[in-house]
Amino acid sequence: MRPRWFSSTPPSAPLLNAFELQDELRYSFYDSQALAAALQAGASKLYTEDLQHWQLVRGTLRIVNPFVDAVHESVAPLTPP
Repeated sequence: MRPRWFSSTPPSAPLLNAFELQDELRYSFYDSQALAAALQAGASKLYTEDLQHWQLVRGTLRIVNPFVDAVHESVAPLTPP
């Protein structure tokens, strides 16, 4: 979806991809820009704590929360000695 405020100069491809990702995934525009940049760069993983852990974006980019394992370990029940 192209915003109405683009009038004469067409935006660059990464910007359009960010708008498409925003519509597709319902993330904020700034998060979508990060995703679009990672996709354009050919990254296979994007490390962030702000997006859904382990989500696969467009079949190539995996979102990884680097703190998930640390959080699970810190709340794991203690076993008796």
